[in-house]
Amino acid sequence: MPVLAALGLTPICRLPNTCRPVALWTQAQSRWSVLSRGLAYELANAGGDLANKPAIVDAQGEHSYARLQHDITKLRNSLLAQTKDHNLKEERVAYLCPNGYHYVPTQWSIWASGGIAVPLSHLHPPAEMEYFIRDSQASTLIYHPAFESTIEKLSPAVLSGLRVMNVVDALSSAQETPHIEEPKISPDQRALIIYTSGTTGKPKGVVTTHNIIATQVDILVSSWNWTVTDRIHHVLPLHHVHGVINALNCGLASGATVEMAPKFDADKVWKRWIEGPHNLTLFMAVPAMYSKLVQAYDKMSPENQARAREACFQFRLMVSGSSALPSPLFNRWREISGHVLLERYGMTEIGMALGNSASDPELRKEGSVGYPFPGVALRLHDEQGNDVTSLHDTPGELLVAGPSVFKEYWNLPEKTAEAFTDQVWFKTGDTAAQDTTDGTWRILGRNSQDILKSGGYKISALEIERELLAHPRIADVAVVGVSDDVLGQRITAIIKEKPKVEGELEQLSPLTEEIIYQFCEPRMAKYKIPRAIKVIDYDVPRNAMGKINKKDLVRRFFG
Repeated sequence: MPVLAALGLTPICRLPNTCRPVALWTQAQSRWSVLSRGLAYELANAGGDLANKPAIVDAQGEHSYARLQHDITKLRNSLLAQTKDHNLKEERVAYLCPNGYHYVPTQWSIWASGGIAVPLSHLHPPAEMEYFIRDSQASTLIYHPAFESTIEKLSPAVLSGLRVMNVVDALSSAQETPHIEEPKISPDQRALIIYTSGTTGKPKGVVTTHNIIATQVDILVSSWNWTVTDRIHHVLPLHHVHGVINALNCGLASGATVEMAPKFDADKVWKRWIEGPHNLTLFMAVPAMYSKLVQAYDKMSPENQARAREACFQFRLMVSGSSALPSPLFNRWREISGHVLLERYGMTEIGMALGNSASDPELRKEGSVGYPFPGVALRLHDEQGNDVTSLHDTPGELLVAGPSVFKEYWNLPEKTAEAFTDQVWFKTGDTAAQDTTDGTWRILGRNSQDILKSGGYKISALEIERELLAHPRIADVAVVGVSDDVLGQRITAIIKEKPKVEGELEQLSPLTEEIIYQFCEPRMAKYKIPRAIKVIDYDVPRNAMGKINKKDLVRRFFG
């Protein structure tokens, strides 16, 4: 029996197309508000050997569900010890922990205290970290000693207003904190603020409630068939929905084991898979990570390549998301691993909205993000705001509604209002289209940077990138629009060439506009073919989730 069902929790209902966060429970208490007692406690007592089962495995070893529950309670009591009513009442608590065990009791103790968790990342420069702390108006900062030097770089003015807590010291202290009665937590209480990537503007704090998190987790646990027997190899950053919800909290809500790597390293990932133990069942990554895994594979000896292919048999599911999956990479990974990557679509604001089949790999369609998840309603609007959803193969801005959609942008009521149509439909800012033949959806790109307007045409940069990546000499590419007095935007490809190897490639001349034109001419309409190229000798710059800030690229290379 699934763990959530064992706890007496009911599955989500099917929603009408006009729904926005609605009550999903037949019981008065929110599914996720069991965190007020510690979900790990519930899991540890849900059956047999689960208490002693590893919840988290990291570089320091195995950490059981029973230990997790103990540490959540201890940290919760520390957080509440100095509060008036033993309830943080939605105070914001920022935290900086590495990918490992300590991240989990830190996050969950904040929730169990009635606080709002604000994850930080060591990948952020101090100025950006300070912005998140100030913008969220955090009252407390919890940090891991591995990042003590990072904390010391923060402005004294920022630190002076915070209660600062070392999570390792708090948990290793021999002194037990006094028992504190569990605060009551409402399903609609704010629980998490994750800041957007900021690829199209200043980062905004996306607020989700316990209710919304519960829905996002439940959708994926059900759709991706999570069970207590699963073990996920977690290599994703923990300041994005992909790492926090999809990989970490879905695993723990299922009673599965989450094996956490401190960071993504392609060689170390292959080493873990090959050398075992061969007990992994799920892997989730962004396309840039799969690309690096392919590059590492290509450098292996034939003997190790055979071992690598065999090691992939241990997985039941491999997922790709956070940015578009290029077709050549989709096909190459299938050749290497035997896995048809499950591509899905989601955002910080909506969780996961679309996904391909988890049960049948043959139903996964290259270049498609599949169908809506249960409870997710979709619309397409044209530039005039007209509903064009029923006009299959007609692109439009994707709008999403349902109980997995975020509550608000933190302290930005006007931005929140602007983000919705009729206070129901969230405007994703992405252009999408639905296939006429099978009803599957594909994402054509971000309106602000991937949908180019050239010569009177609206063109998807992502579709051009997919074609260019099929060129045998192109390792990486970003297609951008450069301002042009005649065309509006001149389609330009920023290209990284594959490294030269012995043989034919050594004799080839550098890539030129003419070579690119000849390659593209039989593959796409002439108005889509790049009119200019810029060849670079390094990977196209991306953020931690593999996303490209194309506005920055245009400024960097074209003024």
